[in-house]
Amino acid sequence: MSRHLGFVAVLAVIVLAAACVPAQAVNVSYAAREGQIGGWDYAYTGDAAAAESSAAAGDALDGSWTATCSSSAWDGTAPGAGQPGGVGAYSQSGVNFTRIQDAGDPGDHTGASPDNGNMYFGRELSSDTSLLDNGVTLSFRARVPMTVADDGGVLDPWYMDSGSSYWTGAGNTLPWPPLADIDRYGGAGNIVGSGGKANFGIWQKDGLNDEGYQYGKLISFGLSVDDGVHFDAFRGTSTPVPVVNGLNMNSRASGILGNQPCDSVDVDQYEGSLNLLPIAAADMSDWHEFWITITPTNLPDSTHRVDVWVDGATTAQVFYVTAGDSGQEPDFAKDLYSGGSVFYDNAMTLGFVGSRQPGALDVDFYAAKAGAYGVPEPSTFVLLGIAALCGLLIRKWR
Repeated sequence: MSRHLGFVAVLAVIVLAAACVPAQAVNVSYAAREGQIGGWDYAYTGDAAAAESSAAAGDALDGSWTATCSSSAWDGTAPGAGQPGGVGAYSQSGVNFTRIQDAGDPGDHTGASPDNGNMYFGRELSSDTSLLDNGVTLSFRARVPMTVADDGGVLDPWYMDSGSSYWTGAGNTLPWPPLADIDRYGGAGNIVGSGGKANFGIWQKDGLNDEGYQYGKLISFGLSVDDGVHFDAFRGTSTPVPVVNGLNMNSRASGILGNQPCDSVDVDQYEGSLNLLPIAAADMSDWHEFWITITPTNLPDSTHRVDVWVDGATTAQVFYVTAGDSGQEPDFAKDLYSGGSVFYDNAMTLGFVGSRQPGALDVDFYAAKAGAYGVPEPSTFVLLGIAALCGLLIRKWR
């Protein structure tokens, strides 16, 4: 009898834990935590890749994003259709995902405009004008596709920039770089550049500068596969640079710039102190799930602390970053807006920026919520409490 009651008690605990998982959870490794925080303010589920119906309509992807900005040159098509590269929705092994492929610089070959050389999207998260000042949580599950045959999607060839050391004339392309050929062809994915832009980002409006342009602060994250020569190779050199395999984010700027938003945060310019969560190159084509909190700091050498949990881990890896000031550039004043001069108060960003960086990204989901909600470590006291409860139940029914 006591054994049965003990089993029932343990089963009850398991059922109660499972009840924390929402029925329509977008998270996989952190589904229970998603339920505990009451779900996301917004989640893009990777199963729609619609083109924007007109400039600044704000109905791209799942119908709620804008692709109208100076950092985007999407022609509205998927890889394998229209200009090389693009954005498309696919499915593989029960996973619906969106693929974004920047095939390099197709415009140098085709003369077309837009040419899919950059694809960058923005979506307002809330009317909170202090999102990065107060803290924010984001989560995404993504991978860097490296081969055409086994990943359920389409990848166009690499159209190298005319300034590349590999350039031999318009129309000359190379196969999309499979993992075994990275040393020859470079790499894939994306690194932070252009004042803090990369695959996934959070932007906050701060107001107008003295020239009347909208400005703000931006913290971004990129998934990258690199051989240490890749990024300089597109500038016609082979000078070794820091190897960036994994999740990269804004650097921590040097000197007096470290504690204020600035443009010296870019990994592609080797600025400041590199912030990298390493993942082996061979594992980057596998799905990885990230849970991230961003909170402000009062430190002299950073603007924000970033805590990253990955693939179900309950211990965070901690980084200190400097927010980018991309929003202070005149062209960024048009990057995230809902029409005319109506600017987002804040925005989630998604995509690729940097025409000389070829890269591809598969997105299963991308979610965000105002406020910093970390992943708590398992409590020894909670486990002891469960054991004690089971013991009391057993003794009671003996």
